[in-house]
Amino acid sequence: MIGEVRFYPRGVVVSGGPDYSAFGTDRNGVFYRGLFSPINFPYSPIPFVDDGSNAILAFGIDKTSGLTLSQMTAPAGSTVISPLTTLIYGTGDQSLTKRALQLDSGGFALGDRDRDLRTFSWVRAVASADAMEVADARRIRAANIRLTAFLYAIQQFGYGPGYSTFYYTTLFGTDAPVLAEILKAQPTLRIYTEAGAEAVLRALPRNPSNSGKYRDDVIAAAAHLITLYSVAIGPIEADDDVAASYMLGIQGYLLRALWDLSSANTAEAAARVQAMGISEIYAAVAPFAEHPALSSNSLFPEPDFFFVAPGGTATIPFYDPNSNGSVALASNDLTWFVESNKYPLSLVGVTVPSRFDPAIAVTPQAGGALFIQAKAGFNGVAWFDYEVKTPGGISASSRAYVIVK
Repeated sequence: MIGEVRFYPRGVVVSGGPDYSAFGTDRNGVFYRGLFSPINFPYSPIPFVDDGSNAILAFGIDKTSGLTLSQMTAPAGSTVISPLTTLIYGTGDQSLTKRALQLDSGGFALGDRDRDLRTFSWVRAVASADAMEVADARRIRAANIRLTAFLYAIQQFGYGPGYSTFYYTTLFGTDAPVLAEILKAQPTLRIYTEAGAEAVLRALPRNPSNSGKYRDDVIAAAAHLITLYSVAIGPIEADDDVAASYMLGIQGYLLRALWDLSSANTAEAAARVQAMGISEIYAAVAPFAEHPALSSNSLFPEPDFFFVAPGGTATIPFYDPNSNGSVALASNDLTWFVESNKYPLSLVGVTVPSRFDPAIAVTPQAGGALFIQAKAGFNGVAWFDYEVKTPGGISASSRAYVIVK
């Protein structure tokens, strides 16, 4: 992950507080003493004291998928910051975390059950000459993606039933403390089983702005869907495209499927989800495997996901300061790593691959807005690539997926 790392003294991350030292990683997602920070920070509030007592907060761009991960934490003594260390920080108990994530036994288990998830880097170990280290590196990579999907899913489901507008949950890690408290209260849960996932969903705090109640069969169906997605991930044995497909599938498929179920909150919707098998997950994420690599070392436009009805149209604004990224092309594009005069971004152009000519048409409008048309007879996932630039001339491209269903 390319991003910012903050070190907090006394082993506690203080959200919003000034009591930290800030650094940028290199382009490989690594920070070490003496490294010139490629991210320009105007200040670091306090001097960095490298005595092993610092809790860590990190956020930035996942190099595999191009998506942002925020609010990742790690306890003092960690040399890795990941979704796994985020949950360890919340529970305060690595053994409890391993048990809940089924890393201690079963199909997801590590070969070496005693590996320290705070210091074992799958990025480095995957190139090891030790076969067990390589196998565990792959399983830990998969475990991070699986936990990412689970945390996004419980955040989405936590909005409550019957809400009419689909919103992406874009802030990873905000529900890690919620899951941590549930696990501390129910330490025998194994969350990637249907019973375990359902127990977590039932223990989620009620959304104070949504007084509705989920049907029991809808909760069970959501647990079924989340578990299917979790099991489908398996160990990531192949290349980065497989990892990217499941990361992108969280927003391009899983969250939308949960919203369809939640917003309906009916027996019919629950029955449709309960009838699903794992092959449907494989098919749903497959289109996201073909994702481009990051095109810039300083400007990071993120992937987008736009849902259009068969034969329908959608007008997508270029930028909306109040958008969470679900309804505007550039609202989730990260520009804090580039020159200070970074706004406004402008649209350079869009490219629809020729194979999708029968599927979609994308027409730029004034101000960078896009008019998307799903052509008659097409159902499925198509995409277009788009390029943006800063006033200083830095440009980068990303992909926008158009899901027609």
